[in-house]
Amino acid sequence: MATAKKTEETVVTEEKAAKKSTAKKTTKKAAAPKEATAEKTTATKKAPAKKSTKKAEEAKVEVVEERKFAAPSINSFDIILAPIVTEKSMKAQQEENKITLKVSPKANKAQVKIAVQQIFNVRVDDVKIINVAAATKRVGRYEGTVPGYKKAIVSVNKADKINVADAE
Repeated sequence: MATAKKTEETVVTEEKAAKKSTAKKTTKKAAAPKEATAEKTTATKKAPAKKSTKKAEEAKVEVVEERKFAAPSINSFDIILAPIVTEKSMKAQQEENKITLKVSPKANKAQVKIAVQQIFNVRVDDVKIINVAAATKRVGRYEGTVPGYKKAIVSVNKADKINVADAE
């Protein structure tokens, strides 16, 4: 019985110690909100300065609302490398509303379509992709190779007009 009383006493003392430690924790927590309120008051003092920037933010929002598609991402610029400007591609652009682009070798039709829609803000009807093979060229007695690349011919909707030469 004596051991039972001792264990009860130790349990009671452990509970008291736990209560004291939680009381200390709550006092620390009570001090923390005072610091937080001090930070909040400084934040509210800075609020009038933000009113002048809200006009600039509203102007940015208006530009985003004018876009038909999502804003271009870095990934979109990684897919489309450069426009191909030749007589044949310019004729196709003017007469058939098609643009010719050099694209990443890993790009597929869906990625090219999304990238063109995001960058040029136009609707894309069709995408055709061609792998242009590397070619050997000679200048006099010297021989070299022109590297191959992947080319995309993108058909833009008739309602949308695009000029790749000006977009550069």
